[in-house]
Amino acid sequence: AGTGAFVKQQGRSIHARTCGGPDGRSPLGMSRPRTSGPIQSSIEAALTDAFAPWHLAVLNESHTHSVPEGSESHFKVVIVSDAFDGTRTLGRHRAVHQALKPQLDAGLHALSVQAHTRQDWIDRGGVVPDSPPCHGGSKGS
Repeated sequence: AGTGAFVKQQGRSIHARTCGGPDGRSPLGMSRPRTSGPIQSSIEAALTDAFAPWHLAVLNESHTHSVPEGSESHFKVVIVSDAFDGTRTLGRHRAVHQALKPQLDAGLHALSVQAHTRQDWIDRGGVVPDSPPCHGGSKGS
């Protein structure tokens, strides 16, 4: 099981689940407990089982969309796994979608995927781009 950690997202910290690293921490952050809803937890479990990730961040971005408070409908997944070695980006995304087929079939509305090899992750400094604003009625507008 992973531990909570903070990782950089274009200069700011985001909460993440870390499943690897020699000390059980993200290469970029400190461990800290966290909570998640049932859909987020099922996404984390499915991806952990399928890919044994070195790093996994499952971010519920539903609050940035026009959905009821507490919704679990929009997620961003950042996953770093040796299972992606030798696989192109499209194949990685297909594999993640296949691993999350039950969640998608159950009505998961939006999924953003960033799937990296460990070397890709190191080369990019562990930084992930911000998600674009919602164009369908963002609460940020």
